[in-house]
Amino acid sequence: MGPSFHKERRMWAYVMDTLLVAPAGMIFTHLEWLSNLCGYQNATYYIDTFMRGYVINNHIRAYCTSLVNGKQFQFHHRVKRDDLKVVVPMLMNLFKIDNPQIGLGAVPGTDDVQWPAKCYVSLKQLGLINNHEIENQS
Repeated sequence: MGPSFHKERRMWAYVMDTLLVAPAGMIFTHLEWLSNLCGYQNATYYIDTFMRGYVINNHIRAYCTSLVNGKQFQFHHRVKRDDLKVVVPMLMNLFKIDNPQIGLGAVPGTDDVQWPAKCYVSLKQLGLINNHEIENQS
C-alpha cells in the first residue's frame, strides 16, 4: 500500500451506531486517526469491536479485525449484514456513489486490505435497491 492509496482513500468506522469518516487526504492508519480522535485506549477498543473500512473511487471496503500484541491486526469474519445495510447507503450518499463495488474482508493468507477483498456483495444481496431504500421482505 503506497502513499497515494493512503492519501486517496477515505477511512471510516462504524462505532456504536455512529458513522465516523476521516478527513480527505489523511495518510494515517485507522489506529492513528482514531487515537487522535478519541485516545489510544478507545481506538484499540473500537478497532477490536466495530466494523471499519475505506472508500476509494466506487469501492466500499468493510472489514473487522482484532488487535494482536498491541500492533498487528488479524482479520476475521464478523462484518454484520445489518450494519452494512446502514453504512453502505450512508457512504453512497456521502461520496455520491451510484453503483458501488462492496468488498468484505481480505484475501486469506494476507493482511492486505487494499486489494483484493475476500468476497464481494451486491446491493441486492444486502437487501438494498438502487435508490438506497431497504426492500420489503416478507
